[in-house]
Amino acid sequence: MPLRPFLLTAITALVSTLLPTPAAPPSAASTAVTSTAVTPAAIDTIVREYLDATGLPGAAVTITHGTRVLHAAGYGRTPSGEPVTAATAMPIASLSKSFTALAVAQLVEAGRLDLDRPAHTYLPEFSMADPRAGSITVRQLLDQTSGLSDTTFPSFTRPQPNTLAESVASMRAARLAADPGTRWEYHNPNFQVAARLVEVVSGQPFADYLRRHILTPLAMTNTHTLNTARDLPGPVGHLLILGFPLALPEPPAFGNGSGGMLSSAQDLAAWLITQTGNGRSPTGATIATPATITATHTPSPTSGNYALGWSTGRTDSGAKLIAHSGDLFTATAYQALLPDTGYGIAVLANTGTTHADAPALAHRLIALLEDRPQPTPPTNPLLITDTILLTLAAATLLLAARGIRRSRRWARSRTGTSPPATTVSPTPVTALAIPSETTSAAKPAQAEPQASPQETAAGSPHGAAPASPPRRAPSSSPPHLAVNPSPSHRAINPSPSPSSPHRAISSGASSPHQVPSPSPSPSPSPSPSPSPSPSPSPSPSPSPSPSPSPSPSPSPSSPNRPASPSPLRLAARLLPNLLPLPLFLLIHRVVGLLFRGRDIAWLQVAYLYPTFMVFLAVLTVGCLLVLLTRVAALVRLRSPR
Repeated sequence: MPLRPFLLTAITALVSTLLPTPAAPPSAASTAVTSTAVTPAAIDTIVREYLDATGLPGAAVTITHGTRVLHAAGYGRTPSGEPVTAATAMPIASLSKSFTALAVAQLVEAGRLDLDRPAHTYLPEFSMADPRAGSITVRQLLDQTSGLSDTTFPSFTRPQPNTLAESVASMRAARLAADPGTRWEYHNPNFQVAARLVEVVSGQPFADYLRRHILTPLAMTNTHTLNTARDLPGPVGHLLILGFPLALPEPPAFGNGSGGMLSSAQDLAAWLITQTGNGRSPTGATIATPATITATHTPSPTSGNYALGWSTGRTDSGAKLIAHSGDLFTATAYQALLPDTGYGIAVLANTGTTHADAPALAHRLIALLEDRPQPTPPTNPLLITDTILLTLAAATLLLAARGIRRSRRWARSRTGTSPPATTVSPTPVTALAIPSETTSAAKPAQAEPQASPQETAAGSPHGAAPASPPRRAPSSSPPHLAVNPSPSHRAINPSPSPSSPHRAISSGASSPHQVPSPSPSPSPSPSPSPSPSPSPSPSPSPSPSPSPSPSPSPSPSSPNRPASPSPLRLAARLLPNLLPLPLFLLIHRVVGLLFRGRDIAWLQVAYLYPTFMVFLAVLTVGCLLVLLTRVAALVRLRSPR
């Protein structure tokens, strides 16, 4: 066995020199190289520091070495507020695949299956629209080289089945993305077919087979498998928003055979010991031969580093690693075997895949096992992102409210419609008659006396009536008041002023006199007197034609009014408000493309990026409300009054 830089390296080298014996199996040799730093207290310190730094609500950890359990404990609390213990059942997600693979391997060991024969031979119901599916072998299901893919058979956006039989039956119309055995691609339904294969070949429900042939022999009393997320006992995990845990139920999905198991730190300790012990459990029960265990840990040339429900790799120090991670949207899990030293490790965390707490914590514990310095203290990198996105959502909400409030003004500015004027009267002005006493008191100079009726009938003393009304003496009245020289009444009219609005004061229908507004070019009106004289009469009778209003309101044909934009231009200004809607509805497709074709349901995106979805939802609703209020304002302005 290659030596590692542990504390006992020098002593081990000396013993090897003096006693040149053959290398012992990994599980036996690992006892001689156990790091003295691996103690329950050291493990507790690392886990608690991680929880304090990241806000992880709860976790369970187990570490084994050879046939011994070094530590198994729970930390923090469950979503229901109960303490997490070593016996608390938590989701293990895709760690379930290693259990399914071992169940199939047991049937192979019993001679009831052959890994390299087509699965259709044992499971006739497994058929697809693609004829190539008939050549998919059992091994290709377990090492993910079957040619099945999310791109041709969606895992989550299809109608979710309720049983393994329904899951296999739903594949009949699907096609393959590649020839079987030519390409590796992670696809959950591969293991659902494998679990159904166990059911049909063994004649037992998959859950019963696991309990009888794996869980009970290993005394894993807190472990079981479920069909769908609806079968979970309430919320099992959290999302972290601004560092605060939010307990939520897992999004709907089918997971039996591929990710539906729950287990505990205590139970996973027995599972890890069986894996490092070549199929022999801590109680002495044997559930598989060493060759079978080795086969599940060995990748094929096509699958790369993916074996049968396990992945192979290296630690940061270069040691061989056999591991698998598990990701739900509210919980994560991680298991690892270090064959060179005989260690096994499992971590369960009750936060979702966005935070990846289980693998992150596991890598810190592996550093402890290898006596390496701990990585940089963990932080919550999403804290700043959440703050920015929620701030943008609040700003978007304020802008949407402002846009809704100003919709009428926006519509007027886009259509050239002015607000209704309250200071302009389009009807002829009727003067307010004021008694002569008040008028005379206000006048600084007396107006010239008018002719008597007799003089009017006979004409003026000079034989002709004046050609225009008598000129008034200069008045101290404000320049906007026109004073009528009538001895009995005075008319007050606002004179038009280009610099200020004017209000006409009207006496209503009860006034017996009306004074026409000044005309730009006055002309004498004929006298109503029966006298044949053509001279005009100074009678205060109004002119039969009304004068125009001092400040007429603009008419639709006014040259000063801007032309209304075309409907196409208005639509071009309004349609951008619809842009967030398709993104909001199809965000799962966009995320699927970013994940290289992985199938993701819309609700799952909300669990992956909760604060971004809050921002996108506020943006979408705000833009739609602004659009609707602006369209309504345009309709009101264009409708006849």
